[in-house]
Amino acid sequence: MDFFATIAQIHEKAAGAAKTGIDREVFLQEFLGRKSSYAQLSKELGALSKEEKPRAGQVLGALKQELETLAGSLSEKGGAKEYIDVTLPGEKRPEGHLHLVTYAIEEIERIFTRLGFRRVAYPEVEWDYFA
Repeated sequence: MDFFATIAQIHEKAAGAAKTGIDREVFLQEFLGRKSSYAQLSKELGALSKEEKPRAGQVLGALKQELETLAGSLSEKGGAKEYIDVTLPGEKRPEGHLHLVTYAIEEIERIFTRLGFRRVAYPEVEWDYFA
């Protein structure tokens, strides 16, 4: 098979694999690893004629850059990286909590309410008028 046709095939295969959401490590191993088709092409580069070597080297270098770009667009878990818009407002944080004494008073009130008592609001200061 022709050297340049093989490069075109590898490029198409890599682009298809990147679209399917392959894991980044698997992609790197399959397309840029030691036993990959890119590595085989690099070895075959030495067997080419003197006239073809410069062009083949440039095309092979462009293929490697394209493969690295595709690998960079993949996340570790597979698929394309998730886009995060940093200009959006963040999640609303909770506005606080009740005081511990308030929790205790509410719990005591629930207990006494179950026993039949009820809570009544009254003036804190007793005047002789009310006695």
